Amino acid sequence: MIPRASDIVLLTQPSQLSQLRVAAWRRARDVGDYEIVNERFAASTRKEWQLELRRRVTACGCGWATLGMGVGLVACAAWTGVSGNEWFSRETAWVAVASAAGGLALGKTAGLFKATRRLQATVAKIQAQWPTDPSPG
Repeated sequence: MIPRASDIVLLTQPSQLSQLRVAAWRRARDVGDYEIVNERFAASTRKEWQLELRRRVTACGCGWATLGMGVGLVACAAWTGVSGNEWFSRETAWVAVASAAGGLALGKTAGLFKATRRLQATVAKIQAQWPTDPSPG
């Protein structure tokens, strides 16, 4: 289930955390909030986890995409310098566009992979502290 911005997803069982996914192509304002419903945890702990879950779900990998595009453009500049091509030629422009796009795609993929791993680590941390039996105590 992908929540809308007006939705508050109530998390009542630790198994529900495993269903969370990185909302890679959605803006943070388009993703709903999460509320952990378990009175065994202090309100401050629940709030901290809820904020961390939202931060992890809305991670987009944009920083890595920017880094990848920069690396692609630096590689293009290096290629242009080594190959002896003119800096402002049509061929150099196409290589620059292809390098930037390739670097952007690789960076975005790496960023999303890292965001997914961080979300999984956060989910595992919360699940480890969340007892599964419904009885209080």
